[in-house]
Amino acid sequence: MQLRRLIPGAIGLLLFAGLALAADYKGKVVKVTDDKITIQIDKKDVEIAVTKDTMYVNSAGNALAAGLKNVRPGADVKIITNFKVGKEAAEKVEVILTKPAG
Repeated sequence: MQLRRLIPGAIGLLLFAGLALAADYKGKVVKVTDDKITIQIDKKDVEIAVTKDTMYVNSAGNALAAGLKNVRPGADVKIITNFKVGKEAAEKVEVILTKPAG
């Protein structure tokens, strides 16, 4: 009987822990390489790994066909990360489009 009570609690804890491992970052792109994007947040550079599974979208949510090539230094981005195989990596990169002044 005790085991039946513990199993649902353990499953709930694992699900909650999985959700807690995701993070959102918002900043300006400083550098882009084949395997990471460096963004500046509060005057600090943060490196975020990208993988072949990383999705790239514009601020309207539409997929960017050129993927990582759409991410350039100076662009504003929002990056959603997740922990996979013990490493934090970008799950989705949103390139935030800004309207020209005038």
